[in-house]
Amino acid sequence: MVYINVKKAKLDKGLTDNDLKNLTGFSRVHLNAVINGRLDSIRVKKSLCLALNKSFDELWEPIKAQETISC
Repeated sequence: MVYINVKKAKLDKGLTDNDLKNLTGFSRVHLNAVINGRLDSIRVKKSLCLALNKSFDELWEPIKAQETISC
């Protein structure tokens, strides 16, 4: 699940949804739709990268199953 990368970066920076809304200029509903994969917008994804100071690949690269499952 790709959104985990974004949510982790948001928590690491101590930002709320309202903070991201103010930093990017997009509504919380629009941001959450992109973060949760219901909407695909390169413009929003790039804005989130800038706001979170992360590369595009860091935020939007799918997590491999091996990394998410620990036995």
